[in-house]
Amino acid sequence: MTSLLVSTESRSKAASVLVVVELRSAIRRRQLLGDVSKTEGDLAVLSFQMELDRVHLLPLTHSVLEIAGEMIERQRLRTLDAIQLATAILAARELGESDELVFVVSDKRLLLAAELEGLAVWNPETP
Repeated sequence: MTSLLVSTESRSKAASVLVVVELRSAIRRRQLLGDVSKTEGDLAVLSFQMELDRVHLLPLTHSVLEIAGEMIERQRLRTLDAIQLATAILAARELGESDELVFVVSDKRLLLAAELEGLAVWNPETP
């Protein structure tokens, strides 16, 4: 988990404001499943909280919700996944050709959806 923070150190980072709750939820869920220990989970949450100061948090807007709703019609996505992906799509549009946005995701369904929507993706769980 902390390797993600190190490997993206030189890049600008942005995320939906929902990441504040979603990442903590994902870490604790993996802890409950036994994938990470309590110590590892606590360290990951602490690392993430420290990293948040360097992440541009993108707001949940009407445009994000519209795009998320449209994506749900095209793809089988959960609500929060559609919102995360819609936020990335809007950010990519704002960047235009000036810089490439990379959508970081380990959920296989969301990764495929992001690829189908034309985003470059990176799964930090894949070597």
